[in-house]
Amino acid sequence: MNNHKLIIGRSFIAEGIQLLLSVFLSDIDGIYKEYENLPQKLKEKIIKHPFREQLYGEIMLISSISETMLFVDERTNDRLFYQKLMRLSKTQMQYALSGGGIISMEEIQDISEKEVVSRMKSDGVKALEEYINIYNNPNLFFEEYGKLLCEVLESSEFQSIFTETILHKLDSKSADMRQEMRDRHPLSYAQSLMGKSFYNIADWSRYEFIPVEISSYKSLRLMDDECNIILYNVNQRIEKETELKDRLIQNIKLISDPKRIEMIKMIYEKPMSGKDIAEALNLTTATVSHHIAQMRKAGFLHEERDKNTKYFSTNKNAFAKITSDLKNYILK
Repeated sequence: MNNHKLIIGRSFIAEGIQLLLSVFLSDIDGIYKEYENLPQKLKEKIIKHPFREQLYGEIMLISSISETMLFVDERTNDRLFYQKLMRLSKTQMQYALSGGGIISMEEIQDISEKEVVSRMKSDGVKALEEYINIYNNPNLFFEEYGKLLCEVLESSEFQSIFTETILHKLDSKSADMRQEMRDRHPLSYAQSLMGKSFYNIADWSRYEFIPVEISSYKSLRLMDDECNIILYNVNQRIEKETELKDRLIQNIKLISDPKRIEMIKMIYEKPMSGKDIAEALNLTTATVSHHIAQMRKAGFLHEERDKNTKYFSTNKNAFAKITSDLKNYILK
């Protein structure tokens, strides 16, 4: 894993993609602080887009917007990005729609619709009929998404906000990333940003680290057999003391169950499947699934899929945050 291309730096198109993703998944009023100057007509067009209305809350499916960066260089201009997006093969589009890894590139060409439905259902996709329609005919989905993205990127208000308000912050974080990586392998650095050890590791020929101002995630990982991309949200929200206290109480209560503490310790260094966890702790798989669902919802666990098996690992950043919260609240 020595011969690889390393790219660190902000991306105008990646910022626009994350803005769309955040609006598609969230209430618009909770997103637009830095982007409050975007024209109201453009905001409404994003929030009322047919795909957003049909698939609101379908995180995995809407996240396919980000997955396209695996196949199209996000450091080009918006129109060229759109042209290249529309030249993607059906297999590449379906890989993006599957959440990038839930169904491998090799499987997509031969997998049956029944198997696709089964996997999407197990991953919590509720709008299965809409999803299958898009999966079988992905060109329309990506054409509409590409047009909407171009409209956002070509907005003078968005360009002004990007260049005058957030560009300096993104460049500053890019410089910090380069400094932090001077003596580290990009794989190690990627895992530290994500707060976990990766179960799926390939001999990636390209690593990209992209700071973004707005995102529904603290860090987002995109990957295929050749490329590993990490999008890192640089925006740090300042919270009130009451919010800090409430989060501490909720998190401590959540992990106070003895079995959950054992589970967290077991998968801290080594990802494990639900079945392996159940056998190690002498629990039923249903009980383990319940604990996992609660801890995943709180952000304490990461999940990765290897074909038909899900592997869970501890979100190290989340537990470091609990330690930091205790210090900030009690010892300040």
